[in-house]
Amino acid sequence: MRRLQSKNAFTQLRKHGSRLVGRFVIVNFLKDFYTNSSSQLGFAVPKKFGKAHHRNRFKRLVRAAFHHVDSSLTQGQFINVSPKRGISIMPTLEQILEDISLLNVR
Repeated sequence: MRRLQSKNAFTQLRKHGSRLVGRFVIVNFLKDFYTNSSSQLGFAVPKKFGKAHHRNRFKRLVRAAFHHVDSSLTQGQFINVSPKRGISIMPTLEQILEDISLLNVR
């Protein structure tokens, strides 16, 4: 899975994408109709989430979760993951996988 980096892609997601809200993460996704390449994963983790090591740990956990479900995802999706506001504990890999499993249903 590649990284979602361009500002244009994040803007497309925000305007035209679908949103799934889980217990710990919010997943925005959009099917890229122009390419059949691999999916692209991006993060939006605000500074309010915590210090840098907490934000980095969250991103590592989300990357690991998407590596587990990568083969079952539709090719050519833009995916943006951010933590849900107000969570007081760092979610575990299993909890993130649980939230991301909602994406596989769509």
